[in-house]
Amino acid sequence: MKISLITLHCVNNYGSVLQAYATQKVLSDMGNDVEIVDYYRPDLTLTHKLFSCYLYEQHNLKGLLNNLVFLPSIIAMQRMFGAFRKKYFKVSPCKYFADTDFGKHPIDADAYIVGSDQVWNSVLNHGLIRPYYLSYAKQGKKKIAYSSSFGVDCLKDEEKGINKELLSSFDYITTRELSGVDIVKGLGIDNVSQILDPTLLLSKEKWLDIAEPCQEKDPYILIYQLHHHDGLDAYISNLAKKQGLKVIRICYRFDEFRKFGHCVYLPRVEQLLSYILHANYVITDSFHVTAFSVNLNTQFESLVPAKQFGGRISSLLKLVNLEDRGVHDYSHSQYDNKIDFTKVNEILNKKRKEDLSLIEQKLNS
Repeated sequence: MKISLITLHCVNNYGSVLQAYATQKVLSDMGNDVEIVDYYRPDLTLTHKLFSCYLYEQHNLKGLLNNLVFLPSIIAMQRMFGAFRKKYFKVSPCKYFADTDFGKHPIDADAYIVGSDQVWNSVLNHGLIRPYYLSYAKQGKKKIAYSSSFGVDCLKDEEKGINKELLSSFDYITTRELSGVDIVKGLGIDNVSQILDPTLLLSKEKWLDIAEPCQEKDPYILIYQLHHHDGLDAYISNLAKKQGLKVIRICYRFDEFRKFGHCVYLPRVEQLLSYILHANYVITDSFHVTAFSVNLNTQFESLVPAKQFGGRISSLLKLVNLEDRGVHDYSHSQYDNKIDFTKVNEILNKKRKEDLSLIEQKLNS
């Protein structure tokens, strides 16, 4: 079966490229011919990245200068993640930047799939983007949402009508979070269920196929931090000192070298997998690093964002009965409370088997 897949494949962060790789891999392993639509939403062009702070946050010379300072990091990310995409992704021959491009270069496939990741998050996407609702799919062909995410627990009132209109044309919808199921059912659409993030649909063994050997000789705590957390550095410092562990921090930008710990600047995607796999402990506020810590059986604790976007972490931890690993303050550490991954793997393997069966069934029905 020929599948046209659209997802957030060109966002320059580890979670986005890893979920895109996993989505393509899972569908390909089922015997399908999978092609990722090389679609770039407006804010993902290099020019926009350079001027975005100037345009949206600081509409002045200071904003522009800030982005010029970060330009080397932006270029480095483009090169590193671009190399991963070139190595592993099968993308469409045409690039798509606007809705009209799909009319100029129509895509023919047996089935059209959107997902995973936050393809329906209107905050991160700066509005509702119709191609992520498979607006380009040919009439009469199968349309499926694959572990897609709204990234929030509820929709704004003004977004409910358009979401109902766009999602009603789908043959089947699967969402990454339980809250996503509630959102879709709240729109009056019942053909929906929750499945694992595609990175969890791939087994640990399949991730080890691309993970690079670990270069670290000393035991370490791995820090992967996306958001600011007051008091986090002091918490990490005390924990590392108490346990006699080195602190390694994954950094996206040059200015992050000033943060606590040994900064590893933009490791290759395959190296990041190795850093997670071999860590004595992982502290993160990232959904995907939480997911990989679970999948690779690494001891961890996850800092759940207090405001928005925390639902996806909470949903995953609830699924595998690890809700106590969701940390909201630093009054106590989970380090000495070791996870029994035997039970976690039993839950994960059972859910993985069910979800893979569901996907295959919906594709072939």
